[in-house]
Amino acid sequence: MGKMSNRHALVFLWIVVLLAAGRLQAALWTGGGDNLSWSDPANWEAAGVPEAGAAVTNAAGAILLANATAELASFTMTGGTLTFTNWTTCLRATNVVLDGGIVTLPPPFTETQMSNRVWIACTDFTLAAGAVIDADAKGYQGLNGPGKGEGYDTHSSGGGHGGRGGRGSYNKKPGLVYDDMAAPLFPGSGGGVKFKTEPTAHGGGVIRIDAVGLVTVDGTITADGLMTPKDHRDGGGSGGAIWISSQRFGGAETGRISARGGNGGTFGGGGGGGRIAIHYQQLSEPARMRLSAARGDNNYDVNLIDTKEPFACTDGTIWLSDARLLTVPLLSGTFERGVVWVPGFTEWAQESLVVSNASLAIGNPGMAITITNDLRIESGELRVGAGDERAELSIGGNLVLTNSGSLAVVSGTNTVDGYGACLGVAGDLLLASGSWIRPYSHPTEGGSVRMTARNLMIAAGGGINADNRGFHGQQGPGTGVNVWHDAGGSYGGRGELGTAGNASKPVYGSIDAPDQPGSGGGHGGSSGAQGGGVRAAV
Repeated sequence: MGKMSNRHALVFLWIVVLLAAGRLQAALWTGGGDNLSWSDPANWEAAGVPEAGAAVTNAAGAILLANATAELASFTMTGGTLTFTNWTTCLRATNVVLDGGIVTLPPPFTETQMSNRVWIACTDFTLAAGAVIDADAKGYQGLNGPGKGEGYDTHSSGGGHGGRGGRGSYNKKPGLVYDDMAAPLFPGSGGGVKFKTEPTAHGGGVIRIDAVGLVTVDGTITADGLMTPKDHRDGGGSGGAIWISSQRFGGAETGRISARGGNGGTFGGGGGGGRIAIHYQQLSEPARMRLSAARGDNNYDVNLIDTKEPFACTDGTIWLSDARLLTVPLLSGTFERGVVWVPGFTEWAQESLVVSNASLAIGNPGMAITITNDLRIESGELRVGAGDERAELSIGGNLVLTNSGSLAVVSGTNTVDGYGACLGVAGDLLLASGSWIRPYSHPTEGGSVRMTARNLMIAAGGGINADNRGFHGQQGPGTGVNVWHDAGGSYGGRGELGTAGNASKPVYGSIDAPDQPGSGGGHGGSSGAQGGGVRAAV
């Protein structure tokens, strides 16, 4: 049994006193089979099905909840399972304490079937360390859902939701993005599958916790998409939806909230990340739970994993009421992966910042981030820049990337002197072996990233990599001619003619100050190859 907070100890004592006084009905689950109905009086002790005001306890049984409960005084689980079925089913109680066991959903469903979700409405909610709410692969089946992947052969694409699904080989259409990032309601979509009669690659399910008081997450809440085995050729399912609202919110480092996309199989695209939304008025210390809306792996092409690359598998979203969870230093693992959105968040100023064993991507466009002293990225990733607005990252001290640290800076369309993003380092820029900066030019407008530093020191095996991060295929002033047997893209040199003699476009740009990205190649049937980006460090 997990450690009980002082607040919940007092609530427990209050319930014991009221029970002793006969003012509360004690309802103990006694059903001995699998997934027995909550509504069957035979599964409860002599008091029968819990009525309004009851204090309900489940220690080991397997309960199937198909309708909304009465307004309970409390619901406590120390073991067993509770399975929600149907969309409108709701567990309603003043206090909900999951001190062990598993809350879950039935198997995944199709677009024509009744969908399910975990829905808990309460005053206070506690998920203790070791307790689990599990909606993994409990959303749409493979080949189902608004973001379903494309399949029916051996090169299927991943499902989309908060992030886009990854393409399979042969450019299969990736699953698209849908749902509201601040109020996610939809399950994750299934990936494409080889055989329609054997659907796999299911999307993650839906979890809704609606509390008017305190939510504490020391355990695990998960709505991940299904990972396809590598010996299969299906796409991955996308992550599901987790929506938590409360007056106060917190949780220890043992807590984890996850809506990851599933990996794709051989030649299959990964599932896009799901959507997590956390609404709160206050943070309750500690607030160190881990959050992830990560994309799945694209096993067809592991390089197609970035937001500015066509047919990429992308991370889902993590919506937060404010920026208080972005504490300093950014402790190990808080943001496992996902694109963080905070309403009205355009400026972020910190004395110093350490990103360690975490992946933080800020989705708000036009961010101006100012670090007075050093920025260190250690075994983690920071991504800056989104949308059309120009992003700026200004560092008053040194920028240090070590132990496979990564910094991605993404250009917008609104440019200053041709640059759509700026990385300015007043001190030294130090890149250890295995650590990389990845500047992204805008794929259609060509705005690029300007980087300045006092000194640039790069160890062997690290560096600045703008490969394939220029204009997309069929984009740019030197793009290849867009017909069959296509010409290559031009820049400092002219692209090669296509096999049918199709002409390429003339060269462009400056010889002594090249500040434009490379143009994409032509392709009459799909996207064409991408041009190189811009590496500009002073």
